Amino acid sequence: MRKILITTITILFFLVGCQLAPALNLPPNPSATPLPPTPTTIPRAPVSLTEVESTASAFEALTRAEGEAWNSGDDQALRAVFTEDAIFTDKTFGDLAVGIDAIVGVFNNMNMLVLNWKGQVTDRYIALEGGITVNNIWNLELGGYKFTQNDPLVEVDWLQTRDNHISSMIVLHSLDTLKNSFSADQQRHNQASSLLSSYQSAWSYGDQQAVSELYSSDAVREDSLFGEMQPGREAIGSFAKSFFAWYPGARWSLSMGFGEGRGDSPKTGGLFVIRVNGLDGQPCDVRAGVLLQTAEDQIVHEDLFYEPQSLIKCGWVR
Repeated sequence: MRKILITTITILFFLVGCQLAPALNLPPNPSATPLPPTPTTIPRAPVSLTEVESTASAFEALTRAEGEAWNSGDDQALRAVFTEDAIFTDKTFGDLAVGIDAIVGVFNNMNMLVLNWKGQVTDRYIALEGGITVNNIWNLELGGYKFTQNDPLVEVDWLQTRDNHISSMIVLHSLDTLKNSFSADQQRHNQASSLLSSYQSAWSYGDQQAVSELYSSDAVREDSLFGEMQPGREAIGSFAKSFFAWYPGARWSLSMGFGEGRGDSPKTGGLFVIRVNGLDGQPCDVRAGVLLQTAEDQIVHEDLFYEPQSLIKCGWVR
């Protein structure tokens, strides 16, 4: 009797369970390891707010001291902001100085040739170590063109830093400045403008193939602030696909082109406004700088920089 009762209860539980439990759709092989999500489904990790604020503060303090040193004509002040082995390069005007003594020599030579010139940093874009500054310079004349405070020479300096000192300074100029000064090369100007236009279009319309075609097969794209690096055209194209998924409808607009007016494989750069949706869903502008090294009309190396406050405002930093 007890055996019959237990059997009956077991059957009842089985029947009730069949009525209440939902059907399970098990995969063919439940023991198989599930595949990770595709890159486009993984949200982009924001950069640390603390790190960005710290990096931006240090870069601003260093570049402010550098600007004051150039303006004051004080050799010692200049020595205080550069490393002993720093390198200064300005291909447009044919300057190359290796070591702080040589840099001071360029500095003194400029002060003798151009009296009463003044400069002011107007913008800063950061990377993990260093960044680029935009500078207005006036009270000087080049090739018969007079640069005034209302119509200044626009210089863009790529600064690499080490131990809170400048270890490398590469001087570039806005495309308008290159066009107006005696260093202008119309063919070079046209090439730079065309490259920046193609870059803007490719990164604006969600076309992974168009992005890939900008780069050589062995190109490298580096974003040190986000800790990202893509080696090769295929990896850059894959990243572009993820970027378009992270920021659907993003539009890049060139605000200023810059570069080197002379030299082999001259660098080309651009300051861009990237229109995206902010954390509140409203349009928000991230300001970015790109520095491009090219060969045979293709990008072989790219570095990215950001205006820090725009990163914070748009939620790319948290």
